Amino acid sequence: MTFLTGNDIVNMGIVDRYTDEQIQPCSIDLTLGNEFIVYKNDVLVADEFNDYEMFTAEKIMLIPYNYKFKDISNYDYLKEKYNVDVIVEGGLLGTTNEVVKIPNNMIGFYDGRSSLGRLFLDSHVCAGLIDSGFYGKITLEIVANVKPVILQSGMRIGQLSVAYLNKETFEYCGKYQNQQTVVASKLYVDFGDRSETN
Repeated sequence: MTFLTGNDIVNMGIVDRYTDEQIQPCSIDLTLGNEFIVYKNDVLVADEFNDYEMFTAEKIMLIPYNYKFKDISNYDYLKEKYNVDVIVEGGLLGTTNEVVKIPNNMIGFYDGRSSLGRLFLDSHVCAGLIDSGFYGKITLEIVANVKPVILQSGMRIGQLSVAYLNKETFEYCGKYQNQQTVVASKLYVDFGDRSETN
């Protein structure tokens, strides 16, 4: 498998916008957008539509589920102290600012930045493979695993690597094609339920 350099990725127009700071030797950094989703359901069910809330924020504190602050039980205090718009417990879905277009003879890979990994933040729980022909923004599954982490819209959140396939293949035409914002799970479609109430 032959990987593109960071310069090749931008020169081939695989990402729609970038700064020189984002170009890496064999990847390009992607930045965090300001659109997010949190699920409302107590239980997430694979074969049903799961209700969610979509919101925008510039600065978010993401708290591991069941994390307890020492002597702090008031989230308003934390919002003021750390100047955050929203505090989310558990995980949330985010999106990249950049639109990605993977050619039909290539495959993309998203991975979190190692600097954020060292803060025990997962910016993509799974599904790091980006199919040939995919076009759109990448939805991110973001979880803080050990301690609360503050996220800032526009920060470099992960990196895109792109490699050549041994031959051209058909274009991805799945349920997340052409997404221009954060998109919740559509797994229920696989079970034949196409109803969406949000």
